[in-house]
Amino acid sequence: MSTATITSKGQVTIPLEIRNNLGLNKGDKLDFTLSEGKIVIETRAFHTSDLYGILQEKRKKKQAVTVEEMHKGIAEFIEKKHK
Repeated sequence: MSTATITSKGQVTIPLEIRNNLGLNKGDKLDFTLSEGKIVIETRAFHTSDLYGILQEKRKKKQAVTVEEMHKGIAEFIEKKHK
């Protein structure tokens, strides 16, 4: 079992072992809920809005983006997020 302390600002550092086991990285989102008097923390899969801006250069030039470019951009986003 890992233990963490709540700071005066209400912040908690998730222990490294837990972060590694869950594949958590900087910027990942967590959902907190209460269930039967206990805190339940769940990792949140990325939302499609997280992908906004990954094809910025094409948008600036007002060029159409192909499906292949979209797939490549999404793959690069996921790879970068989980390094």
